[in-house]
Amino acid sequence: MPAKKFLKIDQKQKLQKALKENGHPDIRERIANSKMKCISWKDGEINNERQIEFFQQGYLYELATNDLKLSELVPNILRMKGKEDFLESYSTTKDELKKTLSTYIIDLFEVILNIEKRSNSLSEIGDKKGVEDEIAKLEAKLTKLDSLQLSESECQNYEQHKKKIEDSTRLRDQFSKDIVQIEKLKEFSLVKEDLAHHFSAISDDERIEITGFYDELKSQTNKQWIGLLDQSIGRLKGKIEDEEIKIKRSEENPDYIKASLAYKNSSQLNEIQDRIKEEKSRLNEIEAVISEISELQRQKEKFNQKILELHNTYFSITDNLLAQLSDSQDGLDIKPFKQFEIDRYRSILEGALNLISPSNRKISEFEYQDNEQYHTEISQLLDSLISNKLTLKSGYNSQSLATAIMTECFYRVSYDLVYEGDKFKQMSDGKKAFVVLKLLLDFSDKKCPILIDQPEDDLDNRAIYLDLVKYLKKKKFSVKLLWQLT
Repeated sequence: MPAKKFLKIDQKQKLQKALKENGHPDIRERIANSKMKCISWKDGEINNERQIEFFQQGYLYELATNDLKLSELVPNILRMKGKEDFLESYSTTKDELKKTLSTYIIDLFEVILNIEKRSNSLSEIGDKKGVEDEIAKLEAKLTKLDSLQLSESECQNYEQHKKKIEDSTRLRDQFSKDIVQIEKLKEFSLVKEDLAHHFSAISDDERIEITGFYDELKSQTNKQWIGLLDQSIGRLKGKIEDEEIKIKRSEENPDYIKASLAYKNSSQLNEIQDRIKEEKSRLNEIEAVISEISELQRQKEKFNQKILELHNTYFSITDNLLAQLSDSQDGLDIKPFKQFEIDRYRSILEGALNLISPSNRKISEFEYQDNEQYHTEISQLLDSLISNKLTLKSGYNSQSLATAIMTECFYRVSYDLVYEGDKFKQMSDGKKAFVVLKLLLDFSDKKCPILIDQPEDDLDNRAIYLDLVKYLKKKKFSVKLLWQLT
């Protein structure tokens, strides 16, 4: 049997690389030159294909002293221990939160833009109080000039019907505007997001069937949406007809006709009447715009609160995950905890804010204490962005910075290893390496033999004598310590 069949080690590439770096030839060459041509197992079988776990020289020390590599190793071990569903669900929830937050931020700043546009148009139309004062002056002047021979009851009746016509005209015009806006809503699909990409992991037959369900439901939903909008338009058209009937009824009232003719016969009174009519039309337009702005302000506040609420969800889902990830094996505890990534948070702010401003520098130098304090800080930051109070660097605007900050989860799950009451960071490097080895062995489901190349490079003498030897005797692992590969 060829010698190259001997090597059946998960990390054989790492092994070969390590050997070459230390001046050793390829392991296959060394094996080929040795007398060993095959492997005989304890059960009597001769098999070169069985798996062997190999920890190369310095591997344990590297994991023990490199926080990043250790932080990657622990979640992988937890996945092998049945925690994968929790980690995947957490990751998926974060992704969905990010997409939802992005949508809300787009909607928020679209509303802000609409408020700005409507406010500008309002300033062009005029000031509400100024228009009301002008109407009052004109009506007072009209009363003084009214010398027509009309009885008191005829005058009162005329004024009542004139008021009814004005009110009905205003309502009719508002209903007509509503119809125009509702017609525009037909252009939008009620189901905004296409979920087809979420079905990619499902088998073909099931995916086709589920996609069909989804497409049919989306089609039915949009048809129902259009139908309901048409019903709303129909109701508004009915209301318009009702108001036009009221207008016609008042215009046909004898007292109203008599007084109208009398006023038309007086050019001065007629001019004042026309001016009053124009001013009241302006007033109606102003009130309509003010009403729109008020509704947009309510929407802005709703989006603002929703964004803060969803952003705070990052904290709660991270907090809930911790309890699911805790694990313990033979005195070694994996204790997850959350950390606020203050450097990443500051980096985003420093990249966007003009730090010449003292107030901007204060924002970028935020110190995290707890989630409540952070929630207050992020609320104030969002308010400042909404109000355009921050001076930003070229290439950034309030919306882009709000998106960069509010859609991100700054809570990272980290892990502490506790063995015999000692926390990992408080241990000597040698004991850290032993704890890493214990982590790899105790939390692994593999049953294959394990080879450790030169453990004295990773473990100090005390760790080998007090911890490793005792541990191996207790566990009776099939482990070979390679102090010298010959």
